[in-house]
Amino acid sequence: MAIGNMVVRRWCRILFTRVLVGELNKAALFDESLSVLRRGAAANDAWSQRELCGRLWELSRWDELAAAVEQVKPSDGKLGPEVLALGAIASLKRGDIEKAKQSQQNLALRPDDPEAQAWAAVLQQFIDPAAHDAKQAIDSCARAGVQRSGDVSVAVTLASAWAAEIDAGYGSNGPELNRLADAIQAVAPGEEKTLCIKAGLLARSGNIAAAKAMLLASLHAATAPSEQTLLHYAGVSQALGLAIEQECFDRSEKEHGITPALAYAAHDVYEARIVELARLVIGLGLTLIGTAAAYNAAFVRLWVGPAQYGGDLLSAATAAALVVSGFQLLFAWALDIQGDARRRTKISITGAVLNLVLSVSLAYTRLGVAGVAIGTLAAYLLTEAWFGPYLVCTLYGVRARRLLAGCGKGLALGLPWAVAVWIFARWHAPLVSQRSSSAAAWARLLLECASAGALSVGYCWIVILTREERSDWSKRLRRIIR
Repeated sequence: MAIGNMVVRRWCRILFTRVLVGELNKAALFDESLSVLRRGAAANDAWSQRELCGRLWELSRWDELAAAVEQVKPSDGKLGPEVLALGAIASLKRGDIEKAKQSQQNLALRPDDPEAQAWAAVLQQFIDPAAHDAKQAIDSCARAGVQRSGDVSVAVTLASAWAAEIDAGYGSNGPELNRLADAIQAVAPGEEKTLCIKAGLLARSGNIAAAKAMLLASLHAATAPSEQTLLHYAGVSQALGLAIEQECFDRSEKEHGITPALAYAAHDVYEARIVELARLVIGLGLTLIGTAAAYNAAFVRLWVGPAQYGGDLLSAATAAALVVSGFQLLFAWALDIQGDARRRTKISITGAVLNLVLSVSLAYTRLGVAGVAIGTLAAYLLTEAWFGPYLVCTLYGVRARRLLAGCGKGLALGLPWAVAVWIFARWHAPLVSQRSSSAAAWARLLLECASAGALSVGYCWIVILTREERSDWSKRLRRIIR
């Protein structure tokens, strides 16, 4: 029974590690993901060890990769083929040719392991290109899973390693690598890594048009490529001079939002989107929330009576706090999706504590319940409302002057409407000042609120949204209706 519990706990730990690593990667928390993998590797989890070595290879951290391979202690004393091969590549990068040869020979002495044979054949090209047998490498890679089981993961890793080392000047054999990429594509059409390899081989042979057409066909497929794939395509396009980076960004922004902009190094585009969103959050927030707040007094007085209304100061402070909350959440989101959530942790905690202290303190003053809303608004303004924009400007190259101009424009466009509708709601006074449950009073309230709401939406559409934004939203609405 004890042994069974140990096995269950071990499998639960392994499963938890895999899920956690996946979620951290989705959130772009790659340093944290590496830390989890290191802990798993230290606990002798084979999956964590293999993933850690693969990640370090992709990051070109050769010293760390060599150290990670040294720490792998399999129960049977025999390293897995991929870990051993990546260790050999690390040795080559560090100039230790003899150690790389030992690893290659170790792999070659495993005749019953197709993956080991494939790695041995590919490594042979890097160590001794003159003795490299291209046909053997292709056949070994095929036996490693491409043609037999349909599992292309091993072959894709091999092809990626082969392409990387060719780029580094360790040999050529482009036609053979192209054959391997074709074999992978036959089993997994559209596999993005080998698609990029094929495009690279075509471009280097002078066939730029074919390379561009290959990536564009995948780029404009009915099913959108993943965000990582689109980033990869943009990088390949930039490296090969295909000039489709902007198309990659446009598709990625359409499908996945603005998050890839920094990875494209498209700082101007990223800055424009952040400024645009800040302007819209403030302008639309003031207009729509201000309209709702303006009729709050009439609604409460009609519903529960004038004595229960908390006052105009409470309504105004609550509306302002809602707009500021939306503003600060925009920048919190911008930081979180880039993996920098930890940079705002301290100020967020400070803001939460300050919110509690100010709200409770002001509630026991003459302000009463309005003091709670004022305390919340003050806490927002003193902490995250300025610190989030400061971090975004500092970390991502957004110019503070341009951001302030965007915020000022949103304020200038939204505030006049909010003030005007507030004054109109007070001056017009469509409802009786005392509590009434008459159907006529409710009908007048609903009619006037609906009219004011429709006018506020129209104001947003005509005044706050630009011509381009109106065009974009028209297209989105048409897609929704269809």
